[in-house]
Amino acid sequence: MTYSIIGRDPADGAVGAAVQSKFPGVGSIVLHGRAGVGCITTQAFANPRHGDDGLDSLAAGRDTGGELRGQQSAALLVVKPGGGYGGYSGRHVDISVYDHAEPIHELARCYRLHRLSYFPSDSDQLMPVDAALARELKAIMRRAGFRDLPDGPDWGETEIALLRRFMGVENYDNRLRDDALIDAEVLADLRRRYPPAE
Repeated sequence: MTYSIIGRDPADGAVGAAVQSKFPGVGSIVLHGRAGVGCITTQAFANPRHGDDGLDSLAAGRDTGGELRGQQSAALLVVKPGGGYGGYSGRHVDISVYDHAEPIHELARCYRLHRLSYFPSDSDQLMPVDAALARELKAIMRRAGFRDLPDGPDWGETEIALLRRFMGVENYDNRLRDDALIDAEVLADLRRRYPPAE
């Protein structure tokens, strides 16, 4: 059977819902939400007119029996005032996996990408770019095709501007910086995506 969960974060007012099923594109008909109002899920013969932590709950549901027919799709919806790209839509997270052999794992992977592209940096995740990190970031940017980088450990206005351009190309728009700091989550993703040649 299809199963879903709704949760609320009282600290910031975010309300989220998640679903998993053996029905393709399940999120488009089961999950409904509006920032400042709430979420509703509809199941069985869903009625679409009814309109951050669901992933663990989905996995727990799957591991305790889950959908009798197996797995095919999953979705996650979180709404909150000021949510969404640039804070305009109220849809803080809206991810749907239409058809996948491991939809919850794929949903979790897509959520990690979503965090990097849509969420701003957490202030406790910002770290200074020292000489060693400056060299590493320059090497990463060179591997990504940014060849016009001055050599050496310096990290000034030129390097900051190039890193902003690079981060924009890589879809880290909401984590761009105008200073000599970098987001640790972005850095970890860059290291994973652009490893040194062996």
